[in-house]
Amino acid sequence: MSKRLKVKQDEEYSVKELMENFISEKRAEGRSIQTIESYNNSFKKFFFCFDEEMSTKEIDKGMVLHYMNYLQKPENLHLASINHYLRDLRTFVNWCYIEGYINEKVDIKMVKGQEAIIETYSEEEVKLLIAEPQRNASFVEWRTWAIVNWILATGNRIETIVNIKMGDVHFGRDEIIIREQKNKKSSYIPLASGLKRTLRTYIKKCRTNASDDKYLFCNIEDEQLTTKALQSALYDYNIKRGVDKTSAHALRHTFAKMYVLNGGDIFRLQRILGHSQLEMTRHYVNLFGADLKKGYDDIVPINNLLEPKGKKKQTVRVNRD
Repeated sequence: MSKRLKVKQDEEYSVKELMENFISEKRAEGRSIQTIESYNNSFKKFFFCFDEEMSTKEIDKGMVLHYMNYLQKPENLHLASINHYLRDLRTFVNWCYIEGYINEKVDIKMVKGQEAIIETYSEEEVKLLIAEPQRNASFVEWRTWAIVNWILATGNRIETIVNIKMGDVHFGRDEIIIREQKNKKSSYIPLASGLKRTLRTYIKKCRTNASDDKYLFCNIEDEQLTTKALQSALYDYNIKRGVDKTSAHALRHTFAKMYVLNGGDIFRLQRILGHSQLEMTRHYVNLFGADLKKGYDDIVPINNLLEPKGKKKQTVRVNRD
């Protein structure tokens, strides 16, 4: 249980002390293991720059600027990592202000710059990966094939996938129950027809007698698959199929990219990806914006309304009286 510090007028606390209390409180609130690890790593990074016994009275605009400059040193980090650390620090500082540990709100802005290109799979690579295995393929190959299809149909993180159970897939209603997400919210997402066919094949081949409380993607001992084992299996699977990219997260990015390019609704995409805020979903749209130019001239309304090239334009006389 979180040990709440009693706030006293002009009481001075160390930043480290409050960070420990902050993490304890977030753990008590049921935040995911990944979120707690993120805070821990961010706070470790913070103390590479500052003394662990620094006082909360030192949290001000000057401190933030010093930390931003430290993170942007040439030998340090990419933009996404810098903003990740700043985002976690902002959450902590806002918490300190709300709880009364600091008297003035400190604004922490993200660093602007050239976004790194998100790795995605090409259409040719995707086709290689989703091709059905040979009948005599191993259990691991059949399972990995089904997982690849799953990610490309749902955009789920691997932490979500290893927690999917047989009973979470409803073939009659064409929907999937997602119980484990980074944002700690359960949700329903559609069961795509292509994934439906894949799962029927996979279940018939590997999970025929599995009850609803068993994991859909288990290990060979019928126990829960670990994220590390999933990533390892995906690496071997991709290399075997002649695909050099081996990232599970790149499959998630590929789902998002193809969804955007096919004209998908951003609000539905936010729900499917499990983003707590629309900001992250917009990030995908912005990064894939260059790809949206493909075929743009064929669909943009103004081009379809203008007269074809070579044909005499009609003019409209405007009465200015």
